[in-house]
Amino acid sequence: MKAVDLKDVEHVLREAFPKATLPGPVEGLKLGDFAEWDSLGNFNLLLAFEEFYDVRFSPDDMASAQSVASIIAALQRT
Repeated sequence: MKAVDLKDVEHVLREAFPKATLPGPVEGLKLGDFAEWDSLGNFNLLLAFEEFYDVRFSPDDMASAQSVASIIAALQRT
């Protein structure tokens, strides 16, 4: 797996939510911080991270990853 880099994380976020304006530092963002990041958006975001990093999240990680910090933590466990 590629090392987790905040520039890559921001890239994946911007690809998953191309119309969104990110309301703060990437590492502090979480589900609901902008309209596009709802429950369906979260699922699609996780799929985008799986594709970008060529990993598969566990069901527990999929259920609990609702912020950039928790997604990074899940990526580091894979």
